[in-house]
Amino acid sequence: ISSITSESELRDKIGLYSLGTHTDVLTLTEIGEPGFGFKDGNSYTYTDYKFVDSKGVEYEMKYTNGSLNLVVGNNYTITFDVSEGTFGYEFTIQSIN
Repeated sequence: ISSITSESELRDKIGLYSLGTHTDVLTLTEIGEPGFGFKDGNSYTYTDYKFVDSKGVEYEMKYTNGSLNLVVGNNYTITFDVSEGTFGYEFTIQSIN
């Protein structure tokens, strides 16, 4: 890989999601327990979900203010945001079809 000038370009070249909004078909592998978080002085609830893409790469995604009625093993078309968080990249589910 050559002519890369940013981390975002590198992530795109090697097939990882860069910052921004993405839509992809992913397979649900695990549903986490509900939790609580704080952001910008506000509290919220969330549920973590683990998905795998067609290349076998696993992603942990958070759905805030509720939970989703999903079934492990099923494929879902997911729209999600990728942002930089305290411990690396954070994936937040926006919608699922």
